[in-house]
Amino acid sequence: MFSARKLAFAAMALGIATASANAQVVVSSKIDTEGGVLSNIIQLVLNANNIKTTDRI
Repeated sequence: MFSARKLAFAAMALGIATASANAQVVVSSKIDTEGGVLSNIIQLVLNANNIKTTDRI
């Protein structure tokens, strides 16, 4: 059987994972061109998968 401690840990881990899944995503870039291009690609992929992002590129 599961101990109360293991169940409490599992519930806490699930709560943290759920909170992390709802966190806001901010995409920013470095000053160089390569960083800017990579940030644009990352933002496009996140938006294509219905993950809301904030553009700071």
